[in-house]
Amino acid sequence: MAIRPVTRFAGTLPKAGNAEAECEDAFCLAGSQLAIADGASEGSYSQVWAGILARAFCDDDAAGWQEPEFSSWIEACQREWSTWERDLAQKDLPWFTRDKLRQGAFAAFIGLALSASACVTAGASAEPPNEIAPSSAGFGCAPTAISSLS
Repeated sequence: MAIRPVTRFAGTLPKAGNAEAECEDAFCLAGSQLAIADGASEGSYSQVWAGILARAFCDDDAAGWQEPEFSSWIEACQREWSTWERDLAQKDLPWFTRDKLRQGAFAAFIGLALSASACVTAGASAEPPNEIAPSSAGFGCAPTAISSLS
């Protein structure tokens, strides 16, 4: 039996031509949960929103979620964004940055939670309107976005 090498990658890569600091993506792997969020380039601070989504999914026990738990999770993420945004708004920011903050951020998101009795997937893309699904139902080539704004 031949030994096959396994290559693993755990990280993010910026778009071609962009610096590493400009990467707007986030991922999290914790136990039996995996989350990947792709911040929308059109928004401002999308990498912060993507990070909130990925980390919050892995910090929660998502196995067995139904729509009410998923909606509550999104609302908690939006509250965390709002707190972060308020803290940033205390600083001396240019008018155009303040305007972008008011517009919020968007991210494509997919989360997977496995347990002995359940598998939960959740996903949304970076295109508004904000319509999310706590399962793979309706998650196709062009699902809708998760917005940082409630």
